[in-house]
Amino acid sequence: GETRIAGFNYWAAILGTSWFFYRKLYVHALAYLFIQFGLPFLASLAAIFLFPEAVSVHGYVLGFGLLCGLIVVGFWANLALCHRAVRVIRRVDDLNFDNELHLETIAGAGGVNFPAFFIALLVEGLFWRLMAL
Repeated sequence: GETRIAGFNYWAAILGTSWFFYRKLYVHALAYLFIQFGLPFLASLAAIFLFPEAVSVHGYVLGFGLLCGLIVVGFWANLALCHRAVRVIRRVDDLNFDNELHLETIAGAGGVNFPAFFIALLVEGLFWRLMAL
C-alpha cells in the first residue's frame, strides 16, 4: 500500500537508454529507445504535415519531444529499478536460503553491466551523429 515513487533520477535523464542497460533493465531500455527517438520523430512528422510552411516549428516540436522524453525517463528509471528490486527480492525469498546465501543471491542478481553501458553509449552516439547529418 505504500507508494514506490522514488523521485527524479538525473543520471537516467542524462544518460537515457545507456542508464537502463547499465542497470540491467533491458526491456525498459528498448521501450525507452522508442520513446526517445520514435515519438519525437513522429511528432516532427505530424508538424511537417500540419504546418508545412512553418519550418521552424518542426525543430521546436522535435526539441520539445526530446525534452519530454528526458523528464519521463527521469521518473520512470527509479520506478523500474524499484520494481525490479522488489521482484528479485521476492523471488529469492521464495527459495528459503539461509541469511548469508540469501544476501549473496540478491547481490548477484542486482549489480550493473558495464559492457552493455558502453555499447549503448556508442550506439546512441552513432545514432545522434546520423541524425545530425
